[in-house]
Formats: sequence, structure tokens, C-alpha cells
Amino acid sequence: MADLNLEFLHKLPTGKKILILVAIVIAIGGLYYYFLFAPKHKQLTRIQAKYKKAQLTLSQTKQIASQLPQFEKEIAALQLDFKIASRKLPNSKEIPRLLMQITKLGKEAGLEFLLFQPQKEKPVDFYAEVPIDIEVVGGYHALSSFFNNICTMPRIVSIGDFELRDYKVIDDRDTVRTRFKAITYTFTDKQKKGKTKNGS
Repeated sequence: MADLNLEFLHKLPTGKKILILVAIVIAIGGLYYYFLFAPKHKQLTRIQAKYKKAQLTLSQTKQIASQLPQFEKEIAALQLDFKIASRKLPNSKEIPRLLMQITKLGKEAGLEFLLFQPQKEKPVDFYAEVPIDIEVVGGYHALSSFFNNICTMPRIVSIGDFELRDYKVIDDRDTVRTRFKAITYTFTDKQKKGKTKNGS
């Protein structure tokens, strides 16, 4: 049977033999592409994509690693700033003593207190403002000395909302009644409460 097929092919004109050969080559090429090349090409494409992704991840990791010392320095600096600031912010237990210090400074400067009224705390993130309505009477020099002493306190106390009135001269000494608001700050236990709730 094979001999007959070969004899048949031998008898075909050269042009037809070439066409049959081309058809066989195309068929073999198609089978090779479909069963061997295409799957391998897809696999290679996937591998290349994974390789590029791995390269990108490696590059990003190296970049982060190179910046790590700088990040650590910045974190250390922030921690130091926070530590310094925390020393200037009393906790709630220290507020009464701080208020006594403020009144003591005023009296030592020569002022008479007409009003000293702490207001309700105003929470602001991890700290709270503690406003105090104050009214004093005394000379300009005494008032200036009082404010200067407050500014040199280790704890942060800001002064605002000035209102000067009832200026008088008594025995060649000027006196003025001054109303203002002093604001000090305290750490809140907001974070502590959050930890307690999470732990319970």
C-alpha cells in the first residue's frame, strides 16, 4: 500500500509534488505552533510578567531600605519633640497646682485677683485646652511682670482676649482693671481609655 502511494507520488507532476510538500510543511508548522509553540509562548509571557513584577518589587524594596535610616532619624526626632512637648503639658492631676502657681505669680507681681474661674476642658486630639477667665487690678508694671513670669513657666500657658478698663491714678500710681483669658493645656486619657476598651 505504501509502495502504491509512493509510486503515485512519483507519477505526479513536479508542480503538484511541490504543492503537496508545501501543504505538508504548513500542516506540520501549524501543529507545532498550536501544540508546542503557543503554550510555551504563553508560559514564557507569564514568566516574563512575573519577572518584571518581581524586579519592580525588588526595586521598591531597595528604595525603601535605602531610606530606612532617614525614616528612623525622623521618627527619633519626632519622639524627642513629643517628649519635650509632653514635659510642658501637665496631666489632669497637676492642673490644680498649676493654677495655684499662676495666682501666686500674680500676687507676687502686686496684682489683686477679682476673678479666677477655670472653665470646662476642651478636648483637642491627644490634649485638652483648659481656659481660665481672670480679672485682676494693679499697675501696668505689675501686669507686665505677671505676664512675663507666666511666659517663663515650664508649663505652657497662653494669654489672650485682653480687656483693659477702669484706669485710675491713686497716690501717683496708675492702676487698671484687666480681664483676660489664660489657657493651659493637659494630656487627655483618650488613648488610655481606647486601650482599656480594646483590652476588655
